[in-house]
Amino acid sequence: SIFCLVLTYSRGGWLAFAAALVIFALFKNKLLLQTLPVAGFIAYWFLPKTILQRLSTITSLKDSSNAYRLDTWHSTISLIKSHWETGVGLGRIAFSRVYYTHAHNSNMVPHSHNLYLQIIGEFGILGMVVFIWLLLAIFRLGLKLCSVKDYYVRNINAGIMAALAGFLVHSTVDYFLWYYK
Repeated sequence: SIFCLVLTYSRGGWLAFAAALVIFALFKNKLLLQTLPVAGFIAYWFLPKTILQRLSTITSLKDSSNAYRLDTWHSTISLIKSHWETGVGLGRIAFSRVYYTHAHNSNMVPHSHNLYLQIIGEFGILGMVVFIWLLLAIFRLGLKLCSVKDYYVRNINAGIMAALAGFLVHSTVDYFLWYYK
């Protein structure tokens, strides 16, 4: 997966990867947390300069990708303000049909580039409450599985919790569930 991060230049992917490593260390062995800063320092010296330069623009509003997402988020928030109770309906067709009336620019997008805004936009506030309830249930189960005796179950659990955490972090800057294939 690191190879894919290098090839795609995905800043959100790097943030998600870092979050997944932290969660994996928390679920697997808290002593691993002490090695993560050292690993990050070592990675800094071995990552290609193009990757480091790309990561340095993570908060830049001059970056076209960031500006595009901010415009999309502002437009989606406008849509949510109008349809917060029930949302606009499931799927990109329903979303696009209403999005264009709230777009702050000429960008017509199939999704909001943010899982959380997308859920509220499609399902309303109740949809977000159900989503949060589901996540809490999953993480509560993950915490319970940390104390089981089976080493294999604990390792799988750590990997699943880390992957889910990485997905949730990356979902703040993208919406992966829209592409059905």
